[in-house]
Amino acid sequence: MRKKSLNKITREFFSDHPPLYEENMSEQKNIINSLKEKIKEKNNLNLKIENNYTSYFGRKEIDKERNLRIEIPNPYRSGSWYDRARLVISFEKEMGKDKLCIKPEYEKQFYNFSGKIEDLLEFYNLVMEKYRDLDNKKTKTEKIKKLKKGAVLARIKELAKKKKFNFYLEELNNKLQLSIQIGERGIITIDILFSKFQQEMGKIENIVDSSRELEKSGIVANVNFRSLNNEYQLRHFTKYTDP
Repeated sequence: MRKKSLNKITREFFSDHPPLYEENMSEQKNIINSLKEKIKEKNNLNLKIENNYTSYFGRKEIDKERNLRIEIPNPYRSGSWYDRARLVISFEKEMGKDKLCIKPEYEKQFYNFSGKIEDLLEFYNLVMEKYRDLDNKKTKTEKIKKLKKGAVLARIKELAKKKKFNFYLEELNNKLQLSIQIGERGIITIDILFSKFQQEMGKIENIVDSSRELEKSGIVANVNFRSLNNEYQLRHFTKYTDP
């Protein structure tokens, strides 16, 4: 799960919980250990618990008996660093008092935690629900992209047969990149956005015809057709109105 999604769920769920204050360090350790044991009892939960946590500067152990690190892996898409929700439960100083808090591992902002295992398990259910939603959305997106790629490939094959050109189609994040051979050494590269592939496909035939005309005149060796939206790049271009 991406950090932003987890932070939002954590903020919305724990911010209004009644805080638990405990000044006695031995009792603080007992509370953390009790939470850890209760989590272990839930054998059906896909949770990993540790007493150390990873900061921006690497793995640390800070008074580990008063800190609890919980990891909730994504059961649908494991492997990625983003597919794991990480929380740290610890006692933090607030107005001279030690308050039990909870936070995403890489965030400074703490939220109130009542110390009740029921609250943590309900939060776990919310995270799992979010995982399911993300997986359903990603699966749907991948299915749509696959269908669009198939439609683009079919159109390109049809056009390639009609116009007699070789091509290579590569899938990138949110687009397809089409490379078309022009003549013996000429190549044109065209970006086809998944969101606008119908409009882009209508332009390819004209681009091929125009490029072949340029190639016949000896101009084309390697031409890239793409949009330049970067203002930093564009300001280095010579304007046609310049003397």
